Amino acid sequence: MNNIMRYQYADYLDTSASETEEYNLMNTGFTSLGENPNTQEETKQYVGDKASSTKVTGYQAEFPYDAELIESEACTEALYDTVRNQKTGSDAQFNYVRVELWRKSGETDGVFKARKFKVSNVPDELGAEPGPQTISGSLKQIGDFVDGTFTVATKTFTPNA
Repeated sequence: MNNIMRYQYADYLDTSASETEEYNLMNTGFTSLGENPNTQEETKQYVGDKASSTKVTGYQAEFPYDAELIESEACTEALYDTVRNQKTGSDAQFNYVRVELWRKSGETDGVFKARKFKVSNVPDELGAEPGPQTISGSLKQIGDFVDGTFTVATKTFTPNA
């Protein structure tokens, strides 16, 4: 039995400004990048029960990040551009793919199970400390994710049939 380590996830951000997706690895510059499912729930207590009953009603997933702004790193520059230019609506949205590198898909090397999200970049702060400029915020999920596979060599996402 092996623990799954953080480096066994690969996160990719579509940094293209066109309809053609161009995924870049969110690695260099990122000091943290997590997943918070923000589970939505409903709790009721029925008249004949001593305890309440809870059921899951949905999710409002977000992916909080902390990064250093690094010149020529497409992902950190794209996230910075959102706050620098005070983008809103669809201009602040990205395609984001979270790849599970320990979960191979079939027999083909380099193809792994993945989820594709449409997200809004909600920046929190541009760092004020001396040293490298930092940016923090969250990528907040829009709608349902798409389950599929990701081919690392070609950086392409394929939805499940």
